[in-house]
This record gives sequence, C-alpha cells and structure tokens, in this order.
Amino acid sequence: TPAEVEALRQAGFEVLPKPAEPPEEAGNQAEGGLASWTSYAQMRSDYEAYAVAHPAIAEFHVIGQSVQGRDIFALRISDNVAVEEDEPEVVCWANIHGDEYASGEIAYRWAMELLDAYGVDPTMTGYVDDLEIWVIPLLNPDGHENGTRENFNGVDLNRDFGWNWEDGWGGSLAAYSQPETRSLQEFCLEENVSLSATLHCEGNIFLYPWCYSPNDVPEHDLVISVGSLYANAASYALIESWDDYETHGELLD
Repeated sequence: TPAEVEALRQAGFEVLPKPAEPPEEAGNQAEGGLASWTSYAQMRSDYEAYAVAHPAIAEFHVIGQSVQGRDIFALRISDNVAVEEDEPEVVCWANIHGDEYASGEIAYRWAMELLDAYGVDPTMTGYVDDLEIWVIPLLNPDGHENGTRENFNGVDLNRDFGWNWEDGWGGSLAAYSQPETRSLQEFCLEENVSLSATLHCEGNIFLYPWCYSPNDVPEHDLVISVGSLYANAASYALIESWDDYETHGELLD
C-alpha cells in the first residue's frame, strides 16, 4: 500500500516500482501468475551456482521428485558442510501450496542471503557456524509452475502427511499418497531435524501445532517460547493451528 511504501522509505529502504515486463528469468508468463516471481528453473540454477561458489559451506541436494518429474531440491548450509557435525538441524521449507509464490521466494532468497553474508554479518555467520541449515524452497514444484495450490494430481500436499491423517482432507487418498510427501517423509527419517518452519502466504500469524486437535503438544511451553520469538519479531499473532481452523495430515503436525 502507499502507506507501507512510505514507511519503508522512511526506514531507509529503496522501493523499486514493479517493471512493466519482468525479466525473462523472473518466471514463465504463460503459467498461472508466475510472471512476477522466480521460476523453478532459475531457482534451481541459482542454488547449483551458489553451491559451486561456496563449496566449504553449501551443498546442492535433490531430495525427491514431483508427479511431473521435477526435482525437489535443497541447499544444505553449514560450516564444514561436508562433515556431519554434532549440530542442531534446522529446516526452512516453503511453497507446499504451489500458488503461494511469496513463500517460496522468501526461502529461496534467504538461503542465498545467508551465503552472501557469511564472514561479513556476525549474526548470519553465527547461524552457519552453529547450525546445519536446510532450505527447501519448492515443496510443490509442479503447483508452483502450473499456478495451482495442489500438486499435479490435484492433492493438497499439506493434507497428505501421516500424523493423524484422515480420509477426504484435501483430496488425499492415503497418508503419504503423493511422491512429494513421501520424499519429505524420507528426508525427515534420514535427517535429525531439531526445528523447522514452513512458510505460507497471508494471515500475519505464526501457527504452532496441533492442527488436528485442541490438546497441547507435550512440549507446549517450549513451542510457545520459540514461537513467541518468531511472532514478536514479525509482529504476528501467535496462534495454535487448531484455533485458526482444523486440518488433518499437515506437515506442521
């Protein structure tokens, strides 16, 4: 909005007008609203290039494939990245709903920002030195390219996970019925994930589990403590997902 633009300028940011014609690498204009955002191909190319440019702290990984055969790719970021160190593993993943373009864009750019800032910004450098960070910007690459919330089989992937899955939610046929969610299941079984955040669009809220039940998670106090840090930093409301609306088969749970 104009007021937000003015607030950004007052804070010292330069606000650029949206170009009439986005550059070629910004996306495929033929596919459902993607023209204003970065395409799958460009994101993948950039991540591969950043891994080559920062070999000591970044690795490019493919963790699975979509229905249409697109790779679900990731950057693994850590000091001594080739070594499995005793560090907490943190995952930032996004765009499980394919048409929520901003979620994927934020994750994609954040990984590159981390690498650009390494050795320059003390806070960002500390993240890389003290953590093993995975950034997976496109959990639903087919939906991202086709402009759909669902994957190419018409399934809402965020209703397809196994914990308290129920029939009929989001078109899911069974728990882990889709190749994308099976890829994430295998990733989580292989990696010892300490903390993860899934980026969505709209709402200005930080949601924490459970989605399927009004009961508190066993680690409720810890979840509230960590969630408050995120919510306060972003000026978001901290809400248990159930209190927003009930869902089953969610990645969050």
